[in-house]
Amino acid sequence: MKRGRNAKLGPNVEVKKRARIGVTEHENVKEAKDEEEILKNIKIHPLLQMPLGTQKMGQDDNDISDKKRSSKTVPKIKNPLLSDWKQRDGFTINPYIDQSDLSIVPERKSRALRINEPGKQIERANNLRQRAKQERLELEHQEELKKKNLVPDERIGEDRYGDEFAEPPPYIEWWDVPFLKNGMRRGCRYEGCGEEVVTYKDENSEDNPITSYIQHPVPIEAPWERLIPTPKPLFLTKQEQKRLRKNRRMLLMKEKQDRIKLGLDAAPKPKVKLKNLMNVLTNETIRNPTEVEMRVRQEIQERADEHERMNAERKLNKEERRHKVEQKVEQDRSRGIYSCVFVVQRLVNPKHLYKVDMNAKQLMLTGACLRLRRGRSLVIVEGGLRGVEKYKSLMMRRINWTANESPRTKDGDSPTTAPGPGPALLLEDLSDNRCDRVWEGEVPEARFHKWTEYTFESDEAIIEFLSKYKLENYWRQSVYLEQEDA
Repeated sequence: MKRGRNAKLGPNVEVKKRARIGVTEHENVKEAKDEEEILKNIKIHPLLQMPLGTQKMGQDDNDISDKKRSSKTVPKIKNPLLSDWKQRDGFTINPYIDQSDLSIVPERKSRALRINEPGKQIERANNLRQRAKQERLELEHQEELKKKNLVPDERIGEDRYGDEFAEPPPYIEWWDVPFLKNGMRRGCRYEGCGEEVVTYKDENSEDNPITSYIQHPVPIEAPWERLIPTPKPLFLTKQEQKRLRKNRRMLLMKEKQDRIKLGLDAAPKPKVKLKNLMNVLTNETIRNPTEVEMRVRQEIQERADEHERMNAERKLNKEERRHKVEQKVEQDRSRGIYSCVFVVQRLVNPKHLYKVDMNAKQLMLTGACLRLRRGRSLVIVEGGLRGVEKYKSLMMRRINWTANESPRTKDGDSPTTAPGPGPALLLEDLSDNRCDRVWEGEVPEARFHKWTEYTFESDEAIIEFLSKYKLENYWRQSVYLEQEDA
């Protein structure tokens, strides 16, 4: 037989349920008693058994240990957590301190009557007045110093200066002593020192060292700035160059057309050529072709003449071309003076002499060509880097030093080929001739002021000449190179 949820339980089930509840209550009561027994058996920490302040200063450790051992001297203190706490209005007293001396009601101690001595308040008032007076005087002194601009500026640390800076500046500074008659007077300050010590009072006097002129220092260019290479222009391809040229010409043409439309410029004549004669002047060519052709040819000639005239105006004359070359050479020398020294075994060929001389003059180099009559020759050049490099290329590559020719006569014939009964001039063999570079580099300044040629008879004469410019080491170095090659 089935039963629903609300059906009553049988008597056996109810008895079992009541028995189970009784057992649970008995267990709870037993646990509560066990917890109470555990709390009663909890001991207080040893540090809490001795109240704070009971130990006196100067006691020995042995006395303290004896007191700890004897249970009679140590008071038995209850657990503060289980004892009743003394309370006041609004707070609870700390249970971990000795509360035997504390009372619930606070007590106020009485103070003894004290009578002020006669004149005490008067003296106090006088001190206050004196202090206020000193503060007022100090403030007035600071205001006076501010007006005289003598207050130290704290932003730059003048307040930290010592006593040596407290004195006012002297009337005569040490750098003005050479301009005074009697020099610096001892103890002379700004106040009480007259102007009779000044030597020169007339501003227009020629002996007066103080004038109205200002000497500005000459600016010196940094040595590395002249060696900085100039920035190279941006490289453009052919198509980019054509595009830029086309756009530039288009802008110019548009501006010209706008000026013609506004009436500022006259309209140009039609640019007629022989090949477009019939297209431009059709009717006039049919009526009178000869006249039209002559007129067109004349216009073509006029345009060519105008073109030649404009080119001639832009062309530089001889003086302007020379000035342009000199300007380039000066610009090259401004970047630094370079020197190069060459030694030639035999400098007897007139063509070689001409090239050595003319190239140095054309490149505007300074220096000297020192020829030993029966020996080697020394060539010294100074100038800009570009000119020296070109001259070095001439001496080391362009000249064939093994070739030899005799000097030509006034008629243009060589003595070896000149007609006549006289014997022919024998040429010197230069098959072993060569040119060597002795030294090259940058020098602080140029030693020579122009280009010259000299011929000497001995080595001592060349060394004596070079000693004037302190360059005698060049000749000794050339001799050393010749000995090494030998």
